[in-house]
Amino acid sequence: MSKLVIVIERLTTLFEKVYKTMVNWPKREITGFQYMVKEKFVNTISKIVTADEVKSKRDFTIKDVLSDLRTLHVLMDFSSRNGFISKPFFADVSIELNDIKETLITFIK
Repeated sequence: MSKLVIVIERLTTLFEKVYKTMVNWPKREITGFQYMVKEKFVNTISKIVTADEVKSKRDFTIKDVLSDLRTLHVLMDFSSRNGFISKPFFADVSIELNDIKETLITFIK
């Protein structure tokens, strides 16, 4: 199993954890902020799959994924500051996102 497949699994697991918390988010955020978070997770996972399958575009795609992970971090920080998720949960998400970033950086030549 490649390291990228492991990254995909880790990010999917993280998405499932975040998704479960969304039932506690304000209803007004369902079509706005929640959608942005879900969309960013799904797109990021999709790009990692592409990086794993298309070796010639791996560097470019991983750099794009790193940017998406930074955006996810900002979105989750916003969620924490607005009380959508707890600060300890945000700390766990932040650590996982940073670990995933560090793993992906090793693929860039």
